[in-house]
Amino acid sequence: PKIDLAWAYVQLGELYLSRGQFDQALEFFEKSLQTLPDYLNGLEHKAEVLALRGDINSAIEIYEKVIQKTADPELKSALAKLCLEVGKKETADSLLNLAKEQFDKYLESDLEAFNRHIAEFYLKWNINLKKALELAQKELDVRQDIHTYDLLAWAYYKNGNSNKAWESISLALKHKAQDSKIFYHAAVIAKAVGKHKESQQYYSQAKAINPLFEKMYPEN
Repeated sequence: PKIDLAWAYVQLGELYLSRGQFDQALEFFEKSLQTLPDYLNGLEHKAEVLALRGDINSAIEIYEKVIQKTADPELKSALAKLCLEVGKKETADSLLNLAKEQFDKYLESDLEAFNRHIAEFYLKWNINLKKALELAQKELDVRQDIHTYDLLAWAYYKNGNSNKAWESISLALKHKAQDSKIFYHAAVIAKAVGKHKESQQYYSQAKAINPLFEKMYPEN
């Protein structure tokens, strides 16, 4: 089925994107859209990579179309970030408020499936940081995996508890996954606890996996 092929192209695109290979990533996102022109997953990833390549206006145009077809608050959040970059603060604030309202509704529903997404949103925008930490801790009760330890570590860091952040990121690193975002977080947290040698090592590992990781994961 076309949907399966379009999905597979997006997965390949994400692989190249995680390595900072934007041109190759875009090629596969385009292939997904050649297969299914209105495939939302392909459109949002195309917008993401266009923004990373500096074509902000084209990315905004795509995101504006996509959010008309889906209620996903993460896409409103992504569009808000781009609007801020081009000086459209009022539009960005409006989008951010809509996204926050939707995430808050998810929070009220008390469905565990949304905990990670809500926490990531709060951490990205530096809002409700204590709640983000609480949600990350709840997520750990359900999933003791590398990404949850990373999420918890970043939540501790954003809440000013670098020592607990170091404990959590150390558990994530034990899984030995080649993930530039996790190595980036480890570098930041190691520096915060005075482990400068380790920080430089993790920074180098992140850069080896994805030379453009700083552009994808700017510290906020």
